[in-house]
Amino acid sequence: MKQLLVFIMLIMAMSVFAGPLGFEKGMTLEQLQTIDPEMYLADNSETIWIMTKAPQATSAFDIFLVNIHPEIGLFSVRLISKDINCGAFGEGLVTEYNRLKELLTNNYGPASNFIDNINRGSIWSDARYYMMSLLQKDRKLLAIWTDKAAMPADLDCVLIEAAALSSTVGYIYIQYYMEGHDEILDSLNATGNI
Repeated sequence: MKQLLVFIMLIMAMSVFAGPLGFEKGMTLEQLQTIDPEMYLADNSETIWIMTKAPQATSAFDIFLVNIHPEIGLFSVRLISKDINCGAFGEGLVTEYNRLKELLTNNYGPASNFIDNINRGSIWSDARYYMMSLLQKDRKLLAIWTDKAAMPADLDCVLIEAAALSSTVGYIYIQYYMEGHDEILDSLNATGNI
């Protein structure tokens, strides 16, 4: 019985410190290329790579943007959902956003900041223009987690945001910023390698 309890605790500890979908801070380009041999460098970037496979399978996301420092390795990852078809009111997008936000809340506690508003004076303020207001960048629907006490040690920040591709199609992305993200970006900017 004691061995079973130790095994369960070990599995729980491993899952607490596991990165999002198996992406771990410091993963090298070579490690990521074994997961997705067809990954490719994003246009106009020396550090952002586009993947269509993650270390752990998922049905909700199909594009992964990984930011890789040549010496430090992976320092941020963006999960981009499949397209979400919805009406002009955005019901399907909001429902999926809320589902994913709840999962993040279960992992990291309540969001540190939550924004669900439309710009004052927007011509898209009527509920029937929900998607159009997202498309025109007049509306924001996002949440951010920054409470270090609730996150694994190698994670600085998590952000979820809903966005529109058209007046009836949207997507959701979740951005994970690994520990030291800002300093790594500063060093890349200083050398012109971003």
